[in-house]
Amino acid sequence: MNFVVDLGNTYAKVGIFERTHLVDHQDKLTQEELVHFINQEKPSHLLVSSVNHNTKDILTQLNKEIHAIELTYQTPMPIQLQYQTPETLGVDRIAAAVGAYQLAPGKNCLAIDMGTCITYDFIDAAANYQGGGISPGLSLRLKSLYYHTAWLPLVEINPETPLLGRSTQASIQSGVFCGTLAEIEEIASKYSKRYQNLQVIVCGGDANLFKNKLKIPALIVAELVLIGLNTILNHNVEI
Repeated sequence: MNFVVDLGNTYAKVGIFERTHLVDHQDKLTQEELVHFINQEKPSHLLVSSVNHNTKDILTQLNKEIHAIELTYQTPMPIQLQYQTPETLGVDRIAAAVGAYQLAPGKNCLAIDMGTCITYDFIDAAANYQGGGISPGLSLRLKSLYYHTAWLPLVEINPETPLLGRSTQASIQSGVFCGTLAEIEEIASKYSKRYQNLQVIVCGGDANLFKNKLKIPALIVAELVLIGLNTILNHNVEI
């Protein structure tokens, strides 16, 4: 049994795999809950990935018999990083790119991860990670309007809000959601014009909000990062 851990800024997510098949996942675990869960289940193989670099705190609390791998840009993986500053590359972006490679091998892929930030990660048909882009996610856009203006309220996103907002709340919801939708479609369109047979894969916590909204061919795979982490783990187990 493979366990892969995606450590966010607040909570952890665990993916449980039988080889390449995701059989279960646990969301919103605190560090204490995560350590207890891993020590109780004793996975055969474990990969830990963190966007805030607190991995050592987790690893030191695990039972000694659990062999864990910490994901860094130097970890062996089935793709080649062509990024100019790989030491600054977020491991979540690496995992999304590897997940895209796993689901669409031999194709040009654009992975769009919709979380706190929206990340665009391109991996070419020869399994070379080239880079991409980063922009604010939905929550960050809503909060920035609230915290950096005098009168605009903090509202929740509503994917069903019409383009034409007829109240301040609806206008914010329309601007943020429709603006993000337009951003995604335009960026994906530019990549598809540059790279033939492009496979677009959308993932992350906000991915399902855009299901049936995108006017571009795209797969919605919410757990793409976990799939990528497991692919990296299997690659290291086989070395």
